[in-house]
Amino acid sequence: MAEHKQTGFRLDGAGGIFEKLHSIRRFEDVLADLALDDPRLGRLADRILEHMLAYAGRAIAMGSDGVIVGDDFGTTTALMMSPATWRRFFQTTL
Repeated sequence: MAEHKQTGFRLDGAGGIFEKLHSIRRFEDVLADLALDDPRLGRLADRILEHMLAYAGRAIAMGSDGVIVGDDFGTTTALMMSPATWRRFFQTTL
């Protein structure tokens, strides 16, 4: 890592909560859970966030210059859920 830092910038990726949710649970089920405000989805998202934060901490401790996180919430024309649902679940989670 020290050798790499002399010539470049190291950026690690920790993924995103929504993408990890639907990699663990069927995409359609995640959308249904969001619509129904199922508290189990929130608990799963909290565990994913804890994992992402731990990963980011390890990456920084190893010498990474930064950690990028992100999700894709949209289709080509709109959000995959209502803006109110996005705000309620993801804006307050992040």
